[in-house]
Amino acid sequence: MEKKIKNKTSKEVEELKLKNEEYLNGWKRAQADFENYKKQTEKRIKDVIEFGNAEMILELLPLFSHFNSALTHVKEEDRQQGWFIGLEHIKKLWMDFFEKFGINQIKTIGEQFDHNKHEAVDFEELADCNDNEILTEVTPGFELNGKVIQPAKVIVCKNNNKNNNKIKDSTDFRLGNQKTEFDSEKGE
Repeated sequence: MEKKIKNKTSKEVEELKLKNEEYLNGWKRAQADFENYKKQTEKRIKDVIEFGNAEMILELLPLFSHFNSALTHVKEEDRQQGWFIGLEHIKKLWMDFFEKFGINQIKTIGEQFDHNKHEAVDFEELADCNDNEILTEVTPGFELNGKVIQPAKVIVCKNNNKNNNKIKDSTDFRLGNQKTEFDSEKGE
């Protein structure tokens, strides 16, 4: 009878150990889920704060753009006067504000057109520029913490130069005949 009780007791102990392990693992999973939830919630709150200000910033950007545009129209001889130096100081305050809040102006002139950052409002056909090179910035674009909040409106070059160092026919290249358009101009 003692063996029966001992077997029953050791069997119950094993079952309790398994349940205990099961409960412990469940608690660990719940703890990990809670930590993940906490991290996700903190990230959402950060994103809401970060991009919640985006609407207000979008309202400020045209003010800066017009202010900056006005500065470019000041005559060279007036740029040494006190009032203009004061305006330049205000521009620096704008730039410090932008830096503080993670706002960056998108680079344009001389850059390759990127549809993720730029909006082409016009194209100019020229022979002395690279295809899809930005020639003119019409309206500046801005990023907030690496995300575009206002694309730059630009004028893009379409190279109309027929001699752009490209191989005339890809089948000629595969066959070992690397003839280019330059070869035909040389009379070859």
